[in-house]
Amino acid sequence: MRGHTIWLTGIEGSGKSTIAKRLYEAIKQENKPVILLDNEITRKTLSFDLGYSKYDNDKHALRVVNVCYLITSSDILNIASIDAPNKKTRSYARSLIKDFTEVYVKCSEETAISSQIQGLYSRPLFQNNNFDEPYRPNIILDRDKYTIQECYNKLLQYLKERNII
Repeated sequence: MRGHTIWLTGIEGSGKSTIAKRLYEAIKQENKPVILLDNEITRKTLSFDLGYSKYDNDKHALRVVNVCYLITSSDILNIASIDAPNKKTRSYARSLIKDFTEVYVKCSEETAISSQIQGLYSRPLFQNNNFDEPYRPNIILDRDKYTIQECYNKLLQYLKERNII
């Protein structure tokens, strides 16, 4: 298997982390090398020095892009579940990482709020107002129309059809 970055983006609460974790587990079960870069974990490790301002969020996303580049360049599949609200950051990722799939977990704020587990988010969904919709994602998973499981199934099918996994 060659290196590839599967980048899940969307507003907070859209379900991208849940979908990414399911995908990670499915790939691990096949004994394939894969790395999961989840927003909460990378925030605590890679970007522990940053806050949640727009500047800090963009800086965090750029750090994750650069890590994804290094992982992909080492012929390892990685899944990044990052808000990455800025189009510029996602464009940078696309230009830097040769094998890159952008997955847009599209979700209204109403669906995101209703899907949240009590106490899951300690911060309000303030970032969602600053989220730029992706220009041309490779695949859109519409959480307003489909369940998490249906979105996961669509993504899995998409990735298999293109021999990404």
